[in-house]
Amino acid sequence: MLGFLRGGITGAGRGLFKALACAVLLLPAADLWAADLVPPTVQIIIPADASYVSSLPQISGTAADDVALASVTVAIKRLSDANYWDGAAWTASQAWLNAAVLPSSWTYTSVPAWADGSTYTVTARAMDTAGNWSAAYSTSTFVVSMVFSPTVPMTTGRSSFGGVLLQNGKVLIAGGAGAGGALSS
Repeated sequence: MLGFLRGGITGAGRGLFKALACAVLLLPAADLWAADLVPPTVQIIIPADASYVSSLPQISGTAADDVALASVTVAIKRLSDANYWDGAAWTASQAWLNAAVLPSSWTYTSVPAWADGSTYTVTARAMDTAGNWSAAYSTSTFVVSMVFSPTVPMTTGRSSFGGVLLQNGKVLIAGGAGAGGALSS
């Protein structure tokens, strides 16, 4: 089979070439190298875009790739001063932080102390094992608001109340009248 080598490659080069040729011929077709040109996808699930949050202990989402996912990184930007969280402090330079990656989801838990009334943007990107970055990054802009934290559930029926439709699709109900008269909240 390697008879064509007799006159072309000599000495140690001939032996090495024979060994490599035999090794390649023994590989199944599935083991041959193929280029991974498809970038991964990434999505932020928590916090939802345009949401109001009163507590955010972690940022999480999903990521997928046609071969294998290598990493997900996030950038957290505070819009009031355009600074970025670097994992320990706010800085003027954009910082990409490594998230913990599972087969189809990711989580970042070293979040800053969120400031009430502040707006933040989180950006996530994913990289596959071939080094392809996600073609589209996922972003979520949210407001930290302790005002909308429920303190007690609404257990009394109400009428004649005021309500406000919030940006996140929830309704804030205040006051109103119940069977016993006016209610305070």
